Amino acid sequence: GGVGKTTLAKRIYGSISNQFQHHAWVFVPSEYKMKDLLLVILSELMPIEEETSKLDDVKLGEKLRNFLQGKRYLIVMDGVEETQLWETLEKNKVFPNEKHGSRLLLTTRSKNVASLASSSGSRIHNIQPLDDEARWELLEKLVFKDEKCPQELVKLGKQIATKCAGLPLAL
Repeated sequence: GGVGKTTLAKRIYGSISNQFQHHAWVFVPSEYKMKDLLLVILSELMPIEEETSKLDDVKLGEKLRNFLQGKRYLIVMDGVEETQLWETLEKNKVFPNEKHGSRLLLTTRSKNVASLASSSGSRIHNIQPLDDEARWELLEKLVFKDEKCPQELVKLGKQIATKCAGLPLAL
């Protein structure tokens, strides 16, 4: 991680979520239960009644699909690392695709997850690590704000920026 997937997704979400009737942001932990994940998504979209939390994951998936049916929605699932998650959501048709302009945005480090998601008509956007010049510009801006780096620190600063391997979060 650290290349900026979540940061980019948050910016996109922040700038377009108001164009959707319903929207939700969900972080997917590395250890997750499908039921818990579906409950989190549902709770982002609507108030959850006590009996809803007692449903199994299949019924929760149906409830989510029924709620989203006929609506324009944006769901961001941040940190999807297992193909099994996507396969289960697809198999159970949890997110209806009725050509209303709804969008699902996944962030993942897994090429397998990205490939699987793209096989259902989605697009993959690979985020590349920063090049040497961009690393240095970012580090300089983080450290010196609107000022320029003193000339005697430039060489050391560029060495530090190089050690960050193009990952903005490492800076």
